[in-house]
Amino acid sequence: MQVIKIFGKKTVIVLSFLALLTTACTKQVPGPKGDPGTPGGTGNAKQFSSTVFSVAAKDWSAVGRNWQALAYVAEITDNVVAKGEVKVYILVDGYWWPLPYAVSDIFTQYSFEKGIIKLNTYKDHGTPPAPATASFKVVIYYP
Repeated sequence: MQVIKIFGKKTVIVLSFLALLTTACTKQVPGPKGDPGTPGGTGNAKQFSSTVFSVAAKDWSAVGRNWQALAYVAEITDNVVAKGEVKVYILVDGYWWPLPYAVSDIFTQYSFEKGIIKLNTYKDHGTPPAPATASFKVVIYYP
């Protein structure tokens, strides 16, 4: 046989054995039914709240080469700062985009501390133009 001369007898035997193992059929028989388990906990779904707010163009302040606006959000507690999450979105053309958000080399990002969200707009090279009025949504995930 030409195939045996090329690959050798051992190789042909090993390949045939592997083909037989991978194509063999077995009938799936379920095992015996076990005892019912203990009831599950409350789950890990995160509880959250969301708030929409606007920042008027006049509420942005020049800070160095950046623009900054503050939003006061009482739901950001010490517990949220330590163990929760805060996400901020900006409304652009009818869609909510997560921060940081960039258009060309102008970026808007945020930071937060107890009760406050700091919005910052900056440009990679130079000072960005003054931001226009914009709508933001803050989503707070409680620990």
